Amino acid sequence: MISHVFCGSLLEKVAHNCLGHSGVPRDSNRMSKDIKKNSVILFKSPAEGENDIFLAELQKSELTVNVVPVLSFQSLHTDVLAQKLSGDARNKYSGIIFTSTRSVVVVDSAIKQLTAYNKKTTCKDLKCFVVGKSTATSAANLGFKPTGENSGHGKKLAEFILKEIEKKSDCKPILFPCSKIRNDDLPTHLKQNGIPVEEITVYETLPNPHLHICIDGVCKALKGQPEYLVFFSPSGVDSALPFITPVWDMSQSKVLALGPSTEKQLKAKSIKISGVSKGPTPVDLVKLIKELS
Repeated sequence: MISHVFCGSLLEKVAHNCLGHSGVPRDSNRMSKDIKKNSVILFKSPAEGENDIFLAELQKSELTVNVVPVLSFQSLHTDVLAQKLSGDARNKYSGIIFTSTRSVVVVDSAIKQLTAYNKKTTCKDLKCFVVGKSTATSAANLGFKPTGENSGHGKKLAEFILKEIEKKSDCKPILFPCSKIRNDDLPTHLKQNGIPVEEITVYETLPNPHLHICIDGVCKALKGQPEYLVFFSPSGVDSALPFITPVWDMSQSKVLALGPSTEKQLKAKSIKISGVSKGPTPVDLVKLIKELS
């Protein structure tokens, strides 16, 4: 097993060798057709202050793993979020929803802001609902008690929440700190079934400005066509494809999606998909790769 992670300061080291004078990868017009068996490229968000659990799980198998951080993030409306969380949050909300580790990070920043002004919050006592093991781990590390991590996607999490929260006319809303771009399934399904949702946009997703360097660096290190290309989000698909298609023939690799929304976006781009992970966890992804080997 060999693994490489191209991110952070490592990008600076490969930049000079990877780029031509135009800032475009020098090998961008040459495809690598030699399939490198058991090689996996993970196009995902960077881990937030923790080890990448997907990389760690794949390292247990005989795989060559490269992680390409396709996205970067910018926090939004932290002051507004802090105000919503201040005081006894249990009197305002019946629960809180996290669908990404990034939303947990912004809530952490809001809590620290309250602490700096000697203001208290009981938000960690709220019922906490999450999608995915990474998000559950981040929420637990912050002091929440997350549930629903195996739901897989928003609509399934909504169904889980409906079973956990009593539906009544005076039900307090669930707080949903979310991305500027997000799937409507979760809040829509809850609202249609009598559970009010108070949404607040707390971050926006941006393409990694060093993405071209990352992909070119992985291409040079791998010296061939990866057997598996794994996408974790629709925005990751949109960000990575312009830089992938010049260097690799995607029809020759097994393209995998982590979840139905990512699958939908790949299909919208006319990309042939070899498989979709049945769940959002690293174990689910490893199981899919083994099934396709």
